[in-house]
Amino acid sequence: MVRNIRAIFNKVPSGPLDHHEVFKYDETSLDIESVPLDGGFLVKVLAVSIDPYMRNRMRPAGISGFAVARVLRSEYSEMPEGAVVYGFMAYQEYVIFASPTSSALGMTGLNLRILENKYNLPWHYFVGVLGMSGQTAYFAFNYITEPKSGTKLNFLSSLAVQYAKMLGMKVISSCGTDEKVKLVKSLGADHVFNYKTQNTGPINVYLDCIGGATLEAVLNNVAMNARVALCGMVSQYENTSNEGNYGVRNLWLMNKNRVRMAGYIVTDWLAKYDEEFFREVPRKLAAGEVTYLSHIHHGLDSVGSSMEEMLRGGNIGKSVVILDESAL
Repeated sequence: MVRNIRAIFNKVPSGPLDHHEVFKYDETSLDIESVPLDGGFLVKVLAVSIDPYMRNRMRPAGISGFAVARVLRSEYSEMPEGAVVYGFMAYQEYVIFASPTSSALGMTGLNLRILENKYNLPWHYFVGVLGMSGQTAYFAFNYITEPKSGTKLNFLSSLAVQYAKMLGMKVISSCGTDEKVKLVKSLGADHVFNYKTQNTGPINVYLDCIGGATLEAVLNNVAMNARVALCGMVSQYENTSNEGNYGVRNLWLMNKNRVRMAGYIVTDWLAKYDEEFFREVPRKLAAGEVTYLSHIHHGLDSVGSSMEEMLRGGNIGKSVVILDESAL
């Protein structure tokens, strides 16, 4: 018998997240050798991803998100024992699936997939630089925003900075702390500023994960024919009423400057660019051409505190929770 710890929501937050109130953890016993699989497969979760979009999915139930796991037992022909899989799953130590689509919420981009790891990279990379967040940066700039050599880009992601420089772009990056400013400068950005104290421009391409006042500041500094991809709006996720939302006051500048703005969900682009991503990015990581920054916590009981830290901007790099040391 093994312990099967699960992270669940204790209550739906009504404002800024307090992990002591919002999260709780329960524990059951599981006989991994004899538990019925009913044609499905049993996995041991190795690492889970902590992402801003999860704030909008908080409900009084178990937590789910992107994770990597190892198949321990299987009665499902396409999921052999020993395979390492990636996809959407419950945040608990052991999970039984009826099929690879069981937890995908009807979205093919969330289906479980068997991972190839020809460069022997740490498995937790697949919930970071090789997972949804890394794909967001890669797809958004290579295809969504039509980058060109010499174009000025503004974004906060350390990965996006590096991809942009590979394409010959001039990178103007914004960060929320002076510590992060120094870090992003070290990755090759041409100019880095603290968006809480300084504005800059003109900006040709902006990948927005913040929204609110930051988006408004960008629109005050856009170049003619700028492109804006809306990847998320973490500054607005903890508002509980329309009165608390930040209304961007200068949208008219989009018309003046012929700005093209579009919403962007990474799973919409997987079918078209997934194969290229996994052909190119693991190779670049193994060769040292891309630097990956991860912010690691250990143990399932750190899911709540790591999410609160991430929403406050306290993480340096991609937030990941390690459940099994083999993921490192």
